[in-house]
Amino acid sequence: MTSPWGHSADLARFYTVTEPQRHPRGYTVYKVTARVVSRRNPEDVQEVVCLSTRTFCLPC
Repeated sequence: MTSPWGHSADLARFYTVTEPQRHPRGYTVYKVTARVVSRRNPEDVQEVVCLSTRTFCLPC
């Protein structure tokens, strides 16, 4: 992932996907945690948590 402002080298991004749950309608809901760490100041950590869904289609 790159930044349109050219600062992507200054940041390290880490993603964790946990807590998969099957929704009654058939899709899976995941908890996605994104951690963004500044390479210049490693103590500067931002964390974003969201829920994401993905539908997987299997060939017949």
